[in-house]
Amino acid sequence: MVFSFFMHTDDNSNNSKIHFSLIPLYMKKFVINILSLLLIASSFISCDKIPDGIVDSQTADHRVLNVTAPANFTPTSTDSFYVTSLKIENPGSVNEVWCTVKILGATKNIYDRINLFDNGDLANNGDVKRNDSVYTGKFLMSRQFSSGEYVIEYFVKDNINNEGSNVTNVVEHQFVFNNGKNNKPPVISDLTMPPSVNRNVDFVIQVKVSDPDGLADISRVEFNLYQPGGSYIGKFALLDDGNTASDGDITAGDGIYSSKRSFRADVTPGVWKFVFQATDLVGNPSNTITSYLTIN
Repeated sequence: MVFSFFMHTDDNSNNSKIHFSLIPLYMKKFVINILSLLLIASSFISCDKIPDGIVDSQTADHRVLNVTAPANFTPTSTDSFYVTSLKIENPGSVNEVWCTVKILGATKNIYDRINLFDNGDLANNGDVKRNDSVYTGKFLMSRQFSSGEYVIEYFVKDNINNEGSNVTNVVEHQFVFNNGKNNKPPVISDLTMPPSVNRNVDFVIQVKVSDPDGLADISRVEFNLYQPGGSYIGKFALLDDGNTASDGDITAGDGIYSSKRSFRADVTPGVWKFVFQATDLVGNPSNTITSYLTIN
């Protein structure tokens, strides 16, 4: 059966109206259902827009529990591998782990990147057990490297944050390297200090230090101090750090070790004794220089 809609125009109006009464009952129900769906759809359209980006509540919650690495390292008759590892809690957010190696105080790395793995590959990277949250790597410490203090800096890249902000310098470790060669003791010379000073007045002491194995082999430079009458006061450091304001040192790393000192007003005046000495990384002591300073 075919039904038609009839348009009726009121005599006093330009508006045309559909005679709803002319529509069969089941068609009326159909039209009502369509109108209901349109109302529901319009209610969704009027709601706030769903954000384009997805909010991720995850955080990089990894944490270093401990570092395993030798504090002192001497190669065998051939070059030897230095093995180090990090124990990491919550490694699920960890993407990569690596370290850099350089001489302490240097600006250039010996190794820019040593990757650490938790893959159980003992032969290639020193890792003992797979998936135990211990990340391990190894690198060659050659006998051609200078003896001295070295620093390892460890980095973790997470898989949560955006590229460029997902790398963290998590920890560092220092160790003493002895290249195993016939180490020779350091030598001190050219002591510079005033013959006398007044109390409460700053003065600077400087001594030149050399070492056949290089300045990186110097562990410490210091003087022992004795007051008039011979009583021992203590041991005091000289530094080659370029910190003129606090230590009196002009240029860092030039082998001139300095100490900026003063004597309080209440110290005993008279002749004080200074004994200077340097020590290298394997414990070899240098010669000593003894000098005297009159405190007024």
